[in-house]
Amino acid sequence: MEHDQKPHNTGEKQQSSDPIANAAVSSANMARGFALSAIISGYILGPLLILGGVAWWLHKAGYINKFGVIIAVLVAFGVSNTLIVVRSKKLVADFAKKAGLKDPTPQEAAKWREKNGPYDDDETDEE
Repeated sequence: MEHDQKPHNTGEKQQSSDPIANAAVSSANMARGFALSAIISGYILGPLLILGGVAWWLHKAGYINKFGVIIAVLVAFGVSNTLIVVRSKKLVADFAKKAGLKDPTPQEAAKWREKNGPYDDDETDEE
């Protein structure tokens, strides 16, 4: 069976006419996205490993009981969530600016919905 389209493994990039889609799949923007993911993962793992790890070590050494470890992990959870909320807003805004991504205009959004179909979004619900 012959296809009108080229196979995906030819090495040639298929360019879309949508500039937002092209910007989103560029190698530089993908690298920035991976870096952003790594930073946010660090916000989760850093406090957990430091506070939880130190508390676990202190528990094994006999300095604190298991409830101290639980409290340290809960504090680490709070610290990591605070880091994510406070710091990630700025990081995501910087990422969007460097990537050249912007919020679509109402006309662009309507064109996208026409092409891709409706989706559930609180902003579009007008009840």
